[in-house]
Amino acid sequence: MTAKNWWIKEYRRKIGLSQEKLAELVGSNNDKIGRIERGKQDLTVEEITAFGSALKLSKEEIGSILFQVAGVTTFDIMKFLPDVREEKRFEIETHVAGICMMRIKQGVRILIAKRLNTRDLYPGKWESGGGQVKPGENFEEAIKRQMREEFGIEVKILTIIATYEILTPKLPQKKIPGLKFLCTPANDKIAEGIKINPKEFSEHKWITEYEIDQFDFIRGVKKDIVKALEYYKSQSTR
Repeated sequence: MTAKNWWIKEYRRKIGLSQEKLAELVGSNNDKIGRIERGKQDLTVEEITAFGSALKLSKEEIGSILFQVAGVTTFDIMKFLPDVREEKRFEIETHVAGICMMRIKQGVRILIAKRLNTRDLYPGKWESGGGQVKPGENFEEAIKRQMREEFGIEVKILTIIATYEILTPKLPQKKIPGLKFLCTPANDKIAEGIKINPKEFSEHKWITEYEIDQFDFIRGVKKDIVKALEYYKSQSTR
């Protein structure tokens, strides 16, 4: 909903930016900024991330805005979660996922793994890693830990790629919201030493962009990989 773009005008004024200067920072124009601030134009995930960076927001603040765009609000949470404290704070499970890519002489490689057939959710499907955010973690810390625990590698975060949700109709929390990050191995040697978590995956592969269609991914993962690949290749050629 375009109404969710309220934050752009608010943060722009807070740091003293004109529409002209903001347009310059995000590679846009005054007319588009005006339409966005008037609620006449939607933003993509990439544009939200770009605006957030230009407005000097933290990754956590940008993540919160992306959750709102995905339709997850405090009101939504209150509808199905019980009170857990007198101050009316609510516990909610949130997730992060990572798409890890690296460039070698032969081209771009994408890290994927096959879930065990015994997993409750999406058994036998291919994915790219991720899991629950733990108490005390921010999104960046969570995805770095997840990639370490699931693949045994240290990664650098390049950008936020998308929001997503896991439908859990049998649980009190009917939807688990998540943020998906594009990552790359911290160095080439790390990329060679993948050690998958045997409690979660049966195998892993570094695939090329031409092999993506050969795998049975969790719904939505293939689309996000393609999206991440476009961004990664555009940055790699700059």
